[in-house]
Amino acid sequence: MKIGSTLKMVRNAKGLRQEQLSEMTEISVSYLSLIENDKREPTLSTLKLIADAMGVPVFIILFLSNEDNVRPIPATLTQELKLASYDFLFGKEDDNGED
Repeated sequence: MKIGSTLKMVRNAKGLRQEQLSEMTEISVSYLSLIENDKREPTLSTLKLIADAMGVPVFIILFLSNEDNVRPIPATLTQELKLASYDFLFGKEDDNGED
């Protein structure tokens, strides 16, 4: 998955529309759309601005967007990190079925 696709997934997971994220970051909707469709690569400062607005650490976005960078990590640990990242994004229910 590329950075833009990951940002789109996170934005959707957070229940945000592009217009809302645009207002939060002061980045135009058209530029956000280009980023999310992987037609533009955001700078690190833009990526941080977007990630901060959504309340997600940049490292989670980078990890989810480029698994090739973590291939030297054992597959089981890579899977655990991926699941933990998704749990962070989408929430994880406790044993009582509550968040």
